[in-house]
Amino acid sequence: MPEENEKEKLKREKEEIEKRIEALPEKRKPLELEKMKLEEEIKELEKILEPISEREKEIEKKKLEAEKEERETKNITEKREKERKRWQIEEEREKIEKGKWFQLERIEELKKKIREIELKIKEILEEKKDLESKEEEIIKKERGTELKKEKEGLEKILKEVLAKKEGVEKEKERALKEKEQIETELSEILQEEKEIEEEEKAFEEEEEMTKTAEELKKVEIQRAGIEKERKEVEMKRWEIEDKKIESEKEVKKVDEDYKKICEKEKTLKGKIKEICEVLGLSFEEEVKKNEEKPEIIKKEEKEEKPIIAEVREERPEIIKEEEKPTMKKVEKKDVIFPEEEKLEYLKREEVRTMKKDVGKLREVEAEKEKERISDLEAEAKKIKLLPHLKEEIPKEEMPKEETILSKPPKRPSPIIKILVRMGIILVLFSFLSFFYWYFGIKKPSAPEIIEKPTVEKPVEKPPEEKIIEKPEITEKPEIQIPPITERILSWGYYVPTTTRTIDTIIIHSSYNAIGGDVHDMEKVIEEYRMYKVAPHYLISHDGAIYRLVPDEAVAYHAGVSRMPDGSRVNIINNFSIGIELIYIKTESPNEEQYQSLAQLVKYLKEKYNIPPGNILGHNQIAPGIKDDPWNFDWEKFNTLLK
Repeated sequence: MPEENEKEKLKREKEEIEKRIEALPEKRKPLELEKMKLEEEIKELEKILEPISEREKEIEKKKLEAEKEERETKNITEKREKERKRWQIEEEREKIEKGKWFQLERIEELKKKIREIELKIKEILEEKKDLESKEEEIIKKERGTELKKEKEGLEKILKEVLAKKEGVEKEKERALKEKEQIETELSEILQEEKEIEEEEKAFEEEEEMTKTAEELKKVEIQRAGIEKERKEVEMKRWEIEDKKIESEKEVKKVDEDYKKICEKEKTLKGKIKEICEVLGLSFEEEVKKNEEKPEIIKKEEKEEKPIIAEVREERPEIIKEEEKPTMKKVEKKDVIFPEEEKLEYLKREEVRTMKKDVGKLREVEAEKEKERISDLEAEAKKIKLLPHLKEEIPKEEMPKEETILSKPPKRPSPIIKILVRMGIILVLFSFLSFFYWYFGIKKPSAPEIIEKPTVEKPVEKPPEEKIIEKPEITEKPEIQIPPITERILSWGYYVPTTTRTIDTIIIHSSYNAIGGDVHDMEKVIEEYRMYKVAPHYLISHDGAIYRLVPDEAVAYHAGVSRMPDGSRVNIINNFSIGIELIYIKTESPNEEQYQSLAQLVKYLKEKYNIPPGNILGHNQIAPGIKDDPWNFDWEKFNTLLK
């Protein structure tokens, strides 16, 4: 409030001074006019004095002549006449002198008035100069108050940045410690796995050396237990490796955040330094003040930390509770994410979907392993020694059938494996070439073509030519593949173990926000790399189509989303293809982009039999979160599709 009052006061003073400066020319103008009039009057008086001074000179000559004549005359009467004449000349001269002095006095008075006017004009000019200097001082004060206000704002932001930096440093330290702990756990697990493998080899050697059935039985039981232990250790190793990957990602993200904060701190300090130089303050003292964190910011940090913890503890409904039983359940709250938090949340969603797929893969592998163990147990029952073992070993010592494992068959050599695989590949290749020849290359036989027409009379031209033309006309046209440039990325997607179903196309739009040309495709791809996302196809500003992700792979492009009917929440990536157009928010796609997009969508639609209702924009699957594609003409696009 005091700053606002001071600002208003300075503004009022400035307005008053400006008004006074504007009034000074009006004040000076009449004085200038009066001065000009007086100068003209002096000139007129000087013109009047010129004949008077000439007349005075003539009378002076006459007087000298009269005095000379008077001295020369000797007669008294003549002398008196000459004296009388001289007196008349002197009287005339006195009259002329009186007129002259009157004019000179008048000129002097006018000059005096001019000097007074000049003094007044000088005072006005000095007043103007003083007012201008005051105005400059007020402008400096206003600039000073603005700079102080700006400095306070920058200092506040700097304090927040320093507080955030401290938090990020702690987070970085915690992440590094966690990473070190995970690495130590992983090394321990690997060592344990190595020891188990050595034990298993030792048991295999012992099993080969055993002769009696009882010893063989005991070795097999022990070996089965070690194999079970090895599987448990392997599962633990997988979990720790996943944790390691997550911790590395977290460390990388924290490093990026730390760099950004340091850059922001540097720019803020640079601006504050410039302001301090203008205001004549010590920059070092101001920085020391800012580095001392006020209690208000500390309180805000304390209040913010539990909110971040709660957000981190949130998990989508897709993840099962069995996967992480120790995790605390926290009720979801409506948290307004900033832009960075929203992106981070989207990344976490993509990572969780990957985890789910990896979990399924592991479940499949575990089931296969169980089937292998059951097969081995079945083989153990068929061994001839098994009945003798049952007779010799008492019932109390007899283990459960589930733990009995026979000696596994000897593994074939690598050469045999390679030969078998090559044979399988050759067989598959022969089958595929046969089907390709039969359905694609083989021409239809003549009788099948001739059955259609009915020939009554022989014609000069053979009927076969006309009959052959008909199937060519009625043949179904092949799917037209648009010109696509391969540019496969190494991030932003994963290839599932099973073939995925594709029944949706999502259209996006983006531009280069890093700097430079907004339509620069390379910088757009660099942004994808920063956020670990990617669409399947990218259409540049000139209409060229690039494939960034194979169709069979699941790309991270939809994020937090659901179908318009509310189904398939956060899993649209699994059954969709993403297409990105490069243009800014104030633009619309150009004609080349519309044509290329229509060709690509036609091709994908026919290839995967996609219904028209499943060709959607990003804003239709993420309403309120996303607004792309921007300024998209759906009516024009649908017309091009037809």
